[in-house]
Amino acid sequence: MTKHHWWWKVNHIFDHMRLTQGFSGYVVFLEEDHYLSPDFFHMASMLAKQKLSICPNCDLIGLGTYDKVKDYRSSAKFVRAYPWVSGKHNMGFAINRHSWNDIRRCNQLFCNFDDYNWDWTLQSLGKRCFNRPIGVLVVQAPHVFHIGQCGVHHKQKPGTVMGQCNADSVVSSYRDILQNNQQHLFPEQIALVGTNTISFTSRLAKPEGYGGWGDVRDHQLCSSYANASHIFPRSN
Repeated sequence: MTKHHWWWKVNHIFDHMRLTQGFSGYVVFLEEDHYLSPDFFHMASMLAKQKLSICPNCDLIGLGTYDKVKDYRSSAKFVRAYPWVSGKHNMGFAINRHSWNDIRRCNQLFCNFDDYNWDWTLQSLGKRCFNRPIGVLVVQAPHVFHIGQCGVHHKQKPGTVMGQCNADSVVSSYRDILQNNQQHLFPEQIALVGTNTISFTSRLAKPEGYGGWGDVRDHQLCSSYANASHIFPRSN
């Protein structure tokens, strides 16, 4: 299940790899069906450097958004603080070691929460473990795009790019957006829109799982990832 894979992965990256021992910077989580803008690393670097001053209450930074933004002119340099919402902020986000340590201490609650989705489970930790929303600082113009728009989680719309389930067409549409906005890429500064105060919404205040995670063997295996003590050697 994806929850097993994600929890093993984040534990492995931060705590079980010799290469990352002592690394306190950000780790960006990308998937094979994500497409990056040319200024992705530029934006990631600026957000990482300025997150603490712009939004000290934010735990994560988000470089992707599912919002359809075609004109970057009024949004390229702006970021906004949100409470983490699984269906909005699970694409192209980054965690540093400080935030990971806060999340890791919730290991038992993460692994025992009756939901098979890692992102919904992470969202639930705000109320159940942090006693505050998990905050994320998100770009207003996306720099990560989702191109895997076929499958059970996407409604098919015949006659549209999404409905055709053609990854090449989806990539082409995003390339066109980036080409049309190339003069707005690589902004020299970023600025916060709104406030950096993050509050629970009614939905976040009462997290409930969707099930599929009731087997105690899943709980035990999940918990074992955080409890593993070995560090894999660095390959030559």
